[in-house]
Amino acid sequence: MMKRFAIPMGAAIICGGGLVGCDREEASLSRHEWLQGGVDQRLNTLAEQHGGFSASMREVNERFHNLYWAGQDQNWEFAAYQLEHMLEALEAGLQRRPERAESAQHFLRNVIPDTQESIEARNLSFFNERIKTMVNNCNTCHALENVPWIPVSLPRSRSPLMASIPAAPAENVEE
Repeated sequence: MMKRFAIPMGAAIICGGGLVGCDREEASLSRHEWLQGGVDQRLNTLAEQHGGFSASMREVNERFHNLYWAGQDQNWEFAAYQLEHMLEALEAGLQRRPERAESAQHFLRNVIPDTQESIEARNLSFFNERIKTMVNNCNTCHALENVPWIPVSLPRSRSPLMASIPAAPAENVEE
């Protein structure tokens, strides 16, 4: 009996509560009244809401911390996942702020692939060398971008996410 009402009830919710016809334009206008002006002005407002490079850097920072702890746990699949998404966040930031691209080139061309190589090798010592190189390159880039007061260092504590991710099974761990 409950399944019979799921689709019509869902349609009513999606259509803003009206069962007779959906006036999407009216509903969307009322939800987006804060977007004022012409198309260009509204796009600029959305771009400002989305953030520039600093929004990407917050995600890169989170991914870096998770990458570090995944490596320490020798959870290589999770480390690869974090590195992949760190790169995506960095690329998104560079798309929004292309003037930062020159400073990021060494990182993109060398540091990311070198770190990926250490993950694929599944070797903790090699990984730790590459992570230290990553930290040094982050700090060099910050100096080039005139934000040396935002230092990067190795994480000292685990995030709540990393506290809940199990370490790699014993057969994947370097002795």
